[in-house]
Amino acid sequence: MKFIGRPTVGLALSGGSAKGLAHIGVIKAFEEAGIPIDMIAGTSMGALVGAFYAAGRDGAELERIANSIDRRQLLQLLDPGFNGGLMAGEKVYEFIDSFLRGATFEKCRVPFRVVTTDLRTGEPTIFDDGELLPAIRASISLPLVFNPVPYRDLLLTDGGLSLPLPARVVRDMGADIVISVNVLSRLDPRAVVHPKGVSGIFSVANASIDIMMRNLTKQDATLSDIVIAPEVSSFNSRDFDRARPLIELGAVSAKEVLPRIKGAITAKTPPLRRLLTRLRSLH
Repeated sequence: MKFIGRPTVGLALSGGSAKGLAHIGVIKAFEEAGIPIDMIAGTSMGALVGAFYAAGRDGAELERIANSIDRRQLLQLLDPGFNGGLMAGEKVYEFIDSFLRGATFEKCRVPFRVVTTDLRTGEPTIFDDGELLPAIRASISLPLVFNPVPYRDLLLTDGGLSLPLPARVVRDMGADIVISVNVLSRLDPRAVVHPKGVSGIFSVANASIDIMMRNLTKQDATLSDIVIAPEVSSFNSRDFDRARPLIELGAVSAKEVLPRIKGAITAKTPPLRRLLTRLRSLH
């Protein structure tokens, strides 16, 4: 039992492809409000954003990186795959590694976990040691889009297939307060184009996966103390070139629940610490 330390705050970041850029806005809002982030677990896009933050990038840097990506750069990252996915993903992984630069879980500034899925068993596989890149590479490997990732005796793919909202992982890490950011809570039928041509096939596939992950997030949302659900349903899973409005929606959603977060921190702060804080304020 804690008698003087403040309660720890853990952040669970959901999958959601481009919609997950809203996670950056949440992190920025937390930093501006002085809300601590003591540990993070992420799935898919949530794992990528979480990795950049845990490895030392603050919200402003994350925003700058996201806003630097335009449609032309996205096209340059495409490389055909022939081993279980339409894309090999090597250019994407090289782009990510240019920022992570060999970062490891052990050197992260906050404890960090990455959720992937073992394609052979369907069970979640959690990474918590070694280099970040292999874990991120597996967690973002959307089926049919990226090749699955062989790792030891596992065949890993997108963490969203088994655990799209890793609230239970954050709870197991020891967080006193679990805050989940769920960008999969709403669906918008306008985001799905008519299934004609390659674009239509991708759109329907993404919508199908979103529906599956949305249903899976419902149970894990109940394991959270607070759930932030940015209204990003009108965005497409491929809208990586629309970072600015997605980040802003994340920030807006986070600011709406800041009073609840601060209230939860106060409620779980040990009485002795509250007393000491009060005494300091009187001097």
